[in-house]
Amino acid sequence: MRDPRWKILGQRVRQLRHERRLSQEDLAGLASFHRNFIVLIEKGERNVTLRTLFALADALEVHPSQLFEGCDFGGPVHDDPIP
Repeated sequence: MRDPRWKILGQRVRQLRHERRLSQEDLAGLASFHRNFIVLIEKGERNVTLRTLFALADALEVHPSQLFEGCDFGGPVHDDPIP
């Protein structure tokens, strides 16, 4: 089962991309990724690393924290506390 928060983040990436009038191909080129990887991120089908988040932020010309602005991730997904 995919984490629903991945989809929320993907929607935010798509929103920022659209605001900048970039195609998925454009964003992929700027971030040095394949277009298919951008598609999977935007669909919430990839768990991205910090390196990927930083590359996306650089390509979108935003601070990395802006990738999370307006995202409502809700509460914890698991009931187990982190040790």
